[in-house]
Amino acid sequence: MLTAPNKVLLCSTETFSDRRGKGFDVDGVKIFIVTLGGNYYAYINRCPHQNVPLDWDNDQFLDCDGELVQCASHGAQFVIESGVCVAGPCTGQRLTKLELSIVNGDIFVHWPQ
Repeated sequence: MLTAPNKVLLCSTETFSDRRGKGFDVDGVKIFIVTLGGNYYAYINRCPHQNVPLDWDNDQFLDCDGELVQCASHGAQFVIESGVCVAGPCTGQRLTKLELSIVNGDIFVHWPQ
């Protein structure tokens, strides 16, 4: 049976600047948020190629230009807005996207109970 999602508070929007990422642990699941042009995108921190974490170092999810999410292990590159892999061993696959909401400057991820 599916349960309704609840909202889990992650952080404030004030902790972000454009083209930056931040990792979180929600119920033992590693996730991350990246921001681009004032929009926020959340994904499970797992490359679809071999289910390994994407980050290079703490909160390092983007390529050198801040244009794409990049897997530290395989170099796969993903479009920030959609999570679609556009280069690397999993081209055409996508990251698992999570729904976010922002309330009074706080970022919440919608998480199953």
